[in-house]
Amino acid sequence: MAEARIVWESVHIKIVPCPRCKGEGITRREECISYHNNDYETITELCTACDAEGRVLETFTHYKIEIDNSWIDHKTPTKWEKLNGRTTKDIYKIK
Repeated sequence: MAEARIVWESVHIKIVPCPRCKGEGITRREECISYHNNDYETITELCTACDAEGRVLETFTHYKIEIDNSWIDHKTPTKWEKLNGRTTKDIYKIK
């Protein structure tokens, strides 16, 4: 069986615009209020993905793995989490 070892690992953490609300902090959707008259109303709600901040913390890890003298690049799925009042200075403490 081939032995695998992690040769290189890099954790990437940064503040990015919220992918759900596109950095606005609110989401909008159209809702039909009268089917017969084809009337729609725009419903505006605070974004729950970022707590209406418009920004989230993006984290992923990048690995280089060696298996039988060949190299494999692997990136973990990107994860977004709420900032909860954290700033850029707080993010650098995480790293």
